[in-house]
Amino acid sequence: MTRVLVIDDDASIREITQLALESMGFDVRVAATGLHALESVAREPVDAILLDVRMPLMDGAEFARRYRARTERPAPIIILTAARTAAPGQDVFAGSRYVEKPFDLDDLARVINEVVAQAA
Repeated sequence: MTRVLVIDDDASIREITQLALESMGFDVRVAATGLHALESVAREPVDAILLDVRMPLMDGAEFARRYRARTERPAPIIILTAARTAAPGQDVFAGSRYVEKPFDLDDLARVINEVVAQAA
C-alpha cells in the first residue's frame, strides 16, 4: 500500500484529500504544518509527499530543504499550488511534479502512482 503524506494548512483540503485517497487504497497521513510533517516522516517514512507551497510558520520550500537534508532517500514531492510555477529562486522544487488547485482527485492519484513508480 502506497503511503502518502498530505501537508496543507487548510483543514478542508487535508480532510477531503485524505478521505478520497484512502478510498482509492492509499495509506494517508496528514500534517497541518511543515514542522509537524518533519516529525511525521522522522517517525515513519512515506512513499510520496503532497506539499502545499504557501503555509504559515514554515513554507513548502523550507520543509523541502529540511526534509531532503535529513533524509537519505527522500520521497518524491508533489507540489499542490494555485500558482503554475514555484516562486523565483525556489530551486528546491526542481524535479518535483506540480498539481494545480483545485485538483481532480483521480488525476492526483494518477500523479502519485507515477512518481512512486519512477522513484522505485
